[in-house]
Amino acid sequence: MKRPRFPDGMEEFVRREALGRRDDVLTELVNKEFGTTYTLDQVRSFRRNRRIPNGIKPGQNYRNRKYTPEMIEYLRDHALGTGNEELAKLMTERFEMKFEPKHIKMIKGNRHISSGLTGRFEKGHVPANKGKHPPTVGRMAETQFQKGHKSINSATVGTVKKRDDGYLWIKWQEFHGRWNWLPLQKYIWELAYGEVPKGYMVTFKDGNKEHIALDNLEMISMQQNVRMNSSGLRQLQVDGIFETAKAVANLTIAIAEAKKRAK
Repeated sequence: MKRPRFPDGMEEFVRREALGRRDDVLTELVNKEFGTTYTLDQVRSFRRNRRIPNGIKPGQNYRNRKYTPEMIEYLRDHALGTGNEELAKLMTERFEMKFEPKHIKMIKGNRHISSGLTGRFEKGHVPANKGKHPPTVGRMAETQFQKGHKSINSATVGTVKKRDDGYLWIKWQEFHGRWNWLPLQKYIWELAYGEVPKGYMVTFKDGNKEHIALDNLEMISMQQNVRMNSSGLRQLQVDGIFETAKAVANLTIAIAEAKKRAK
């Protein structure tokens, strides 16, 4: 099989980004940086052939590093009767971190989480959980609804609640289940400027999730958000750092696109 040709600057990039990252994460970063479609095996071989360490021990538990217990519990609570594509959308919106159906499938497989879906209904099929409450396991026993407990969706329209991740959510409509709620910053932005397009998000310039004010909100693309976070600039407590981080993100995106067009 013909060996792939790697772009100039890739070795320097991998040496800079590899430490502390597993090869699947590194593969995503490489493909975003250079506009490529390398596989996990290609990037792993590239790193190993050049003796670039990543500091990850063989067999290290990657899923506990990337996916928090809150993420796993949220997935477990919403998996029953929900397909991987829908779960990926829910997880992406809930944690503002891009999830694909393949990620959901991997997480469920590693943790033995079942959706109860087979992909088809057999003639005369009766759901195994019909008329039954899902079994209480693990931390669900601590957080399950008690008798007489009111669902979050019983709140009136306009109710604002703070979730465990620190974000404020508002109930803006009725009768649509989980879609009754929106992140408050997104709701405020859309009231002023219209719908947030797919692939974009509303973020806080000062990093304060409770500072809900139009002059502190800005809509950025998911791509910009990834670049801004990876630069490490947003974590600095310096005035104007948001605009600096955004400019750096735009520059790196433009360079990657220019390299892609030049091929």
